[in-house]
Amino acid sequence: MSETAHFDHDPAQEAEVLPPLNKKRPPRFSTSRLTMIAMMAAVIAIMAQIAIPATVPVTLQTAAMFCCIIILPPRDALPAICTYILLGAIGLPVFANFKGGFGVLLGPTGGFILGMIFGTYIGGLLLKGRYSLPRAVAACIIADAVCLILGALQFSLVMSTSVKAAFALACLPYIPFDILKLVLFLPLAHKVRSRLQKQYPRNFV
Repeated sequence: MSETAHFDHDPAQEAEVLPPLNKKRPPRFSTSRLTMIAMMAAVIAIMAQIAIPATVPVTLQTAAMFCCIIILPPRDALPAICTYILLGAIGLPVFANFKGGFGVLLGPTGGFILGMIFGTYIGGLLLKGRYSLPRAVAACIIADAVCLILGALQFSLVMSTSVKAAFALACLPYIPFDILKLVLFLPLAHKVRSRLQKQYPRNFV
């Protein structure tokens, strides 16, 4: 006499094993994300033209970097900065005083522009998944410090001066301006981020 095997069917157990079908992953690059990246790159280009001529032009480019770090999530802030720099590198007049081309990036002040890439990346690491206003302030300060350090290094190489002299000439006089920019633009950028996060919550996951 043969025995017939019997397997109990547990719907609850099956539900735990099967992945949920009603949830979709957010798209890798949604239209809203691409739009925000493009708009931020344009904002940086516009703010870079508000400049006071000097050894290193006093512009709102740094303030735009602060806004980028605060408003956009880290995965979008870096592409926005890179887009801006790429547009300038291919010759579009988006750098300070309507300049463009690789010559600007390789010149005495190019390190301050290229430093935005590394500053935004490092600042973004501090905010990744843990955004708060104090962290945003710290991220901007760190990003600015990275820009100043890399800017001073390239300035010293191109101008054949010591790093100490380059920092004293091209960085130290501009630190008070950077602090003022952060104080003025931080509240506005924080409000913009809050509104965008409410309207497009999936972009900030």
